[in-house]
Amino acid sequence: MPTTLSKVAWLHQKRLHHQSKYRLSIWLALSTTLVLLPLLGAQPGQAQSVAFEGCKVGTVPVATLEDPSLNDLAVAVRNPATGYPEIRYNRAVAANIRYRTRLFFYAHECAHHVLGHTVGRGRAYPRATEQEADCWAIRQLYGSYFNNADLRVLQQDLTRLGRASRTHFGGAQRARNLNTCLRRR
Repeated sequence: MPTTLSKVAWLHQKRLHHQSKYRLSIWLALSTTLVLLPLLGAQPGQAQSVAFEGCKVGTVPVATLEDPSLNDLAVAVRNPATGYPEIRYNRAVAANIRYRTRLFFYAHECAHHVLGHTVGRGRAYPRATEQEADCWAIRQLYGSYFNNADLRVLQQDLTRLGRASRTHFGGAQRARNLNTCLRRR
């Protein structure tokens, strides 16, 4: 029977292997979603559904749908008819946001699904839940897909774009909180 130390080492190695496979798939999902999806040619007002391998809830891929009616970049929802997870985004809003920042926001919405946060459309998360999604997103991206310069760009964009609300910290606070998330990895 293996010793406790060897069990811990085996579990750690297994976790690292799983994380590296997961990080690769989320990178493929993020880059595919945010670079290619706007180029897929959906007609204005027409929803286009694409499922990406990188964002899954259990074994269920999360569909990404264009939704021009959103007053935000993206939102994590469950489809009311099917109950399946979706990330809805507004292409017009995305066009005004830098690439790395779009990656972060997609990962943030994916985090809501992965962490089991999803609420119905029109409802909101508490600030602590939004902060948890921010932490999950930056931890997935930093190191492998984001470097310090990318983090600074994201923090500048959060500061510029983010206004405080009952659900979100202000952009400057969210930007500072990313450093805390990374220190507590």
